[in-house]
Amino acid sequence: MVEIPFDIIEGIIAEMASQVDKKSRFRDLCACSIICREYLNPSRKHLFEEVEIFTCYRSKDYHNILTSSPNIAGYIRTLKLRTVCQGPALQSIIGMLRNISTLMAIFSRGQDWEDMPLELKKELISAFSLPSLSVLVLGDIINFPSIILRCAVHVREVIVGRVKFSDSTEESLLRDWGIMKPTQKALRALTLYQQSLEGSQALINATCHTHAATLKACILFLIQILNW
Repeated sequence: MVEIPFDIIEGIIAEMASQVDKKSRFRDLCACSIICREYLNPSRKHLFEEVEIFTCYRSKDYHNILTSSPNIAGYIRTLKLRTVCQGPALQSIIGMLRNISTLMAIFSRGQDWEDMPLELKKELISAFSLPSLSVLVLGDIINFPSIILRCAVHVREVIVGRVKFSDSTEESLLRDWGIMKPTQKALRALTLYQQSLEGSQALINATCHTHAATLKACILFLIQILNW
């Protein structure tokens, strides 16, 4: 029996994973994963590269998968949150993901930050500060403390749409959540979508250096022109 080199196996699976048709991609990768042990992990790497949680049932399903096969958590690079669930499943999932590069929290029905379970908030804040996280997308959230974004020190791109920020800037909030003023910022791009001028200012103050006052003024001036 001729053994196929592992790098060739990975190349074949990567080619299948590049398919535009998601159904065909999923079908082919699932088929590859059950051929033999050598095909399992390379297939899982692409199958679980992006995870989207849009129902509480989906949250429980992924929780069961990650609990039974913890190594899968290391393959997940993009997490998309569409809903908030009561119970430990969702926060446990977020806590297991230490290698994500993109985190999207866009709630189709809107979400009040103050109504989120406390443990879920803690896990989200912890995820914001991950060294691997480079893109953060927030959408349809109200009462979101902009000061929390201070912990996203490694994020290079922030995209915000229809988020209403709270006015809380108390030092006690920083202490309660363990948020400290960062010494370094990696932010390179800030995109605002359907944001008010007040909300935009709160976001810019939380994500930009204090020495970038001129840049802040220019950004706010442009926002005023676009909203005028």
